[in-house]
Order: sequence, then structure tokens, then C-alpha cells
Amino acid sequence: MPLLDHEGKIIGVSFPTHHTGYNADRKAYRTWSRMPNRLSDTEFVPEIRIDRAGRRNPSWKDRGPAQPAPWAADAQDGMLYVHAHAGRRGFEIDANVGTDDDPDWRTLLAPRRFFGHVLAANRHFLAASGAAPRRPLLMLCCHAGNPDYGHALHATEVLHSEGLRHDVYATVAQNWIGWDKENGTAGVIVEVPAGSSPSDAVVVIRAPDEAAPPVGIGQEAPLAATIPPPVERRSGVDALSPTDR
Repeated sequence: MPLLDHEGKIIGVSFPTHHTGYNADRKAYRTWSRMPNRLSDTEFVPEIRIDRAGRRNPSWKDRGPAQPAPWAADAQDGMLYVHAHAGRRGFEIDANVGTDDDPDWRTLLAPRRFFGHVLAANRHFLAASGAAPRRPLLMLCCHAGNPDYGHALHATEVLHSEGLRHDVYATVAQNWIGWDKENGTAGVIVEVPAGSSPSDAVVVIRAPDEAAPPVGIGQEAPLAATIPPPVERRSGVDALSPTDR
């Protein structure tokens, strides 16, 4: 799904895999991207996880006010965004593994470099990149920046090998989007892992300066997509809370 701003300009792409309930991706990310004042271009709200004894789900608490984002200095002309749910094993995408006449939609696991190939071939992402070839890119994908997983790093290597020159930012842990319709603002909330500072919650993968040829002979082929078991399909929750934030 293309992410369009309030003027109808494309600023990224979303791969919606949560289709029902209050956190349905299509409505949430469409609404968020169309807010006229995207605070997420220059700041983020740090948040910490609170695990309480006897409670199945954690609660969350703001860790101070919004602060300048590490990408703010490079985003004078705005940011590009990629949304996909992600977790320990990779990114999620929906794909029709049937036919046009008899569709069979499945949520597929797109690990590391495979997701990079998906992005590099996606018409919405290419349109956004072509319209803003040097804008920094923020991955709205939980855990993509976790160095133990390497999801963002390997996906970005593919993008750079294809000649796309975006500095890519990714969160180490979870992230959320939020908006305020009354004020027309859209922001990003970023989990700050225990024992770390807000500045450590986001990693950046810089684009090389030199031109690069497209991926071709002698370079790694895309990984095969796999269908994860149900427990893995919701391991990264970066969708909306029930109310606007």
C-alpha cells in the first residue's frame, strides 16, 4: 500500500498484514501518513516497557518528552517510510500464493535480504525513492535494527547494491505510530530497551557515496520466502493502540 502525504505525494510503502480490529494496518497507516504535520520527520517519543508481575502483557510509559530524532539533521526535505511488521525471524508480507481467479492470501516471512529484494522491486517504494532519491528512510518495523537479527542491515545492503542511496534508520526494539487529527500531527514512538539510552534505540545504515551497479551475476540471489507458524506471525507489534496518541 503506498503511503501518501496530505498533498497526495508518495512518501513510502506499507505492507499491511493486520487486517481486522482496532489496529488494522490499512486504515491506521493511511491516516497517519496523510497528517499535514509529520513530527516524525524530526523527532520521536521514547518509551519504556514495564513488565509487571502476574500480568501477561507489559505496559508502557513515556520516558520523557519528544526529543530530536537522529535522522532530523538529514531530513530537511522530509523522510521516506517503510512499514512492515517484523520480529525475530524477519519481516511479514502478504502474498497471493493462489491464482487471480482462486486467490489464497498468506502471510509470508521475508527474512533479511529477501525483504530488500521485495522493496527493490516494489513499484510504490520505487516511486517514493525516485521522487526523493536522497531522503533518509525510516523503517517502521519492530526490531529491524536489532544487531543480533541484522534485518535492516541486510535488507539495506540489497537496496544499496541496486543503486538506491538512502541512509536507513531502524529501531532496535518496538515502535508505534500515533497521530492527532485535531492538530494534524503524526509522530513515532520508539521503545528504549532497558539499560540503554534513547540515542541507542535507533541504528543507522549509511549509504555509500559511490554509484553501484544493479544486483546481477555473481551476487547473492533472493532468499526463498517461507510461511511462518502462527506464533511467529505476530512477534513484532507496531500497530496502533485503540486511541489516537
